[in-house]
Amino acid sequence: MKRTLSLLFLSLVVMLGLSLTAVADEFSYTYTGDGFTAMGTLNGTPISPGTPYALSTGGITTPTDAFDITSGTINLTGSLTGSGTLYANPNTTSYSTSPDGLFWYDDLLYLSSNPQLDIDGLLFEVSGSVVSLNIWGNAPAPNYSLYEGQNGGYPYQYANGSFTATVTPEPASILLATAFFLAAGLFHRRLLVG
Repeated sequence: MKRTLSLLFLSLVVMLGLSLTAVADEFSYTYTGDGFTAMGTLNGTPISPGTPYALSTGGITTPTDAFDITSGTINLTGSLTGSGTLYANPNTTSYSTSPDGLFWYDDLLYLSSNPQLDIDGLLFEVSGSVVSLNIWGNAPAPNYSLYEGQNGGYPYQYANGSFTATVTPEPASILLATAFFLAAGLFHRRLLVG
């Protein structure tokens, strides 16, 4: 009986752990380039595994662990400064062209892949100016590009940066998980003691 309850307890712990990672939809990221750093948050929804997605190269990707990023922020410090917001992709299964016509972007994040961004990447608008920033992945890290688009050209081009995105735990999820593990631990201890 105790063995059966212990196995049930272990199964519940594993299922809770999997469910907490499955609902993750907020991420923090850092891009480090030539004398500057870009940091911010990204929010998105998981893409169903195997959903075909058209890239600007003409290729089709079928991501298994990707998120459609729908909002986000960027804060630049160092040789590039400013802050802004993500320009959300209006297409749900394809890349888009930036309003200034300078970039292709798809706003996809491949959380467990290397690179974490594909060739189209993320597009941001810098507040208070007519500047767009595109961050994309060229090959496995550290091979990410960040280009600045302004007045029909690319005044800043950097092709050897590093990019890292990680899940930002939600406070409610942390509280729920903590309460569950405490209750489960007490229950399991009761089983062992008597």
